[in-house]
Amino acid sequence: MKLKKIAFLMLSAMLTLALSISAFAAPYQNYTITESGVYPEPQAYVPDAVINSGVIGLENLEGVAIKTPQDMTLFKANGFILISDTGNKRVIVLDKDMRTVKQIISTWTKDGVEDTFLNPNGLFIHEEKQLLFVCDTDNKRIVSFAFDAETELFSFVRTYDDPDISKYFSEDYQEGDVVVTETPAPTPEATPDQEAEGDGAEGETDGETDGENTDGEATDGENADTPGDDEIEIDNSSGSSSSSSAQVTYKPLKVVVDGAMRMFVVSKDCYQGLVELNDNGEFTKFYGATRTKQSLSALLNRLFSAEAKAKRQQNLSTEYSNITMDDNGFIYGTISQLKLTDLTDHFTSKAEIGAALRKLNAAGSDVLKRTGIIPPSGDKGDEKNRSTYSYLCDVTVSKNGLTSVLDSQKGRVFTYTNTGELLYVFGALGQKITQVGEDKGSSREEQIGYTKGTNLTPTAIQLLNDDETIVILDSQGAQLTTYKPTEYGLILREAINSHEERRYDDAVAAWNKVLGMSSNSALAYRGVGKISYLNASKYNVEDETVEDLREAQRTEKQRLYLEAADYFMKGYSQEEYGKAFYKYRDLVLEGIMPYLMWAIIIVAVGTLLLGWYKKFKRFVETGGKNQ
Repeated sequence: MKLKKIAFLMLSAMLTLALSISAFAAPYQNYTITESGVYPEPQAYVPDAVINSGVIGLENLEGVAIKTPQDMTLFKANGFILISDTGNKRVIVLDKDMRTVKQIISTWTKDGVEDTFLNPNGLFIHEEKQLLFVCDTDNKRIVSFAFDAETELFSFVRTYDDPDISKYFSEDYQEGDVVVTETPAPTPEATPDQEAEGDGAEGETDGETDGENTDGEATDGENADTPGDDEIEIDNSSGSSSSSSAQVTYKPLKVVVDGAMRMFVVSKDCYQGLVELNDNGEFTKFYGATRTKQSLSALLNRLFSAEAKAKRQQNLSTEYSNITMDDNGFIYGTISQLKLTDLTDHFTSKAEIGAALRKLNAAGSDVLKRTGIIPPSGDKGDEKNRSTYSYLCDVTVSKNGLTSVLDSQKGRVFTYTNTGELLYVFGALGQKITQVGEDKGSSREEQIGYTKGTNLTPTAIQLLNDDETIVILDSQGAQLTTYKPTEYGLILREAINSHEERRYDDAVAAWNKVLGMSSNSALAYRGVGKISYLNASKYNVEDETVEDLREAQRTEKQRLYLEAADYFMKGYSQEEYGKAFYKYRDLVLEGIMPYLMWAIIIVAVGTLLLGWYKKFKRFVETGGKNQ
């Protein structure tokens, strides 16, 4: 009996363990990147739930399953998830449980006439005004709806029709032909990564900051690019004419709206940047154009060759694939269609040219920090094959500036700190299985025909109100997948958030837990190093009047700088290692300098006295006679 009982208990334990493992198993592997290579790390996020038409119920979707959805957004005020059901020309509003349909927006009345969408795409919620903006792409307009808190329904407000941006490319166009209303650009609030202490070592080294200043402008070579002798940087942010008016058609794909009700629109095949519209939907200017690099000979050909002039569009800036706006008013934009040469140069130099992710301030300048081992542009691929690199299609930003970007090419999500350091990776592409149906052998595609946690065509990403759960919208799979952080992911986020909130003791404890789970985490080594550097900088030895205390503080300060240098070395941060080691070296020299000076004085005086003694001795020996 005892043996049977023991066997039964062992079997139960094994089954429990197997179920636990399968519940947390994921069809992908988190990894980190160091100077010496790529190393696996514990999973940071695992799939939690899959929501599709079957889960929601066709009876709740007016009998029509979701088809090729293109975008989603979060209504933070109540947790609603809105889906742009593009294939069915409607917008679906789900409750925060993502299973209950609150509303389906497909028709409305405008000027007494029923109106509808034509391939709706991008969605944006203006939280303060509680307005929904929908990019009605093939109708060449943006439609706005107001939210009624009592009924919890959206109602039609107005349309922002085609601003006819083609005229701004016409060679006959004069700026005085139309009135362009300029709205003063609001200055975004200072974010944690703009404050001195928020950046760790690079923010505390005697004002030596990198990447962006308090005005949100790029400040050093980290985000700049120096063209070669035969190269010219082209910046189309001024909206100069670079394509013929016949080639430019306004087709809004994505939109964000700032506090002044200015709309920033991603328009299909518009290479001049985002289309900025005022609160009345009138064109203001092009905003945040990407920078490109071209040869001098190509520029001369475009200027003097009629044939090349007709093909200008081949050498234009790259269009954005998606945009989002953080709580501080910064616009984040992803760019997917990048040239292979620009990408390879970007991963080598971390320059702005070739960057797949940008952070735009009020002036339209890219102020994204790129201090990690590789820049925040997804996977670095084969320099001979563009398809091995990431194609970023969307971005979402947490309250503390953690940025998660979605790679449509590989189905991966890359999360970075506000300084551009890789935090973790999760997600993968799945394969849809075609099964033979019972009805005369006709084939049908099953939505459940691929692994939970993978996506067929990931198209949008959203962080929920808990600031932890991530949702991915799969266009081809027509479903949502939620991902939850593991213990490792929660500890990573706790370390970052504690650092940003200046709870440094909690941050060190969290980073040490990370190192206990993954000894390859270069980010954890750098995190502890930054805090050691910060702690060392707090000691002001010169202000201490008691000699013993002054010496004790100097010793502790030396220890902390040396500790910081050691952690930075393990974290492959050469620049931060140099700063910490130089501080340590200066303190060592400062401590021994008085003794060194006394030693020099004693040696000098001793040498002088010895010379005098030899002269005196010689004088005595010769009886005062000169020889």
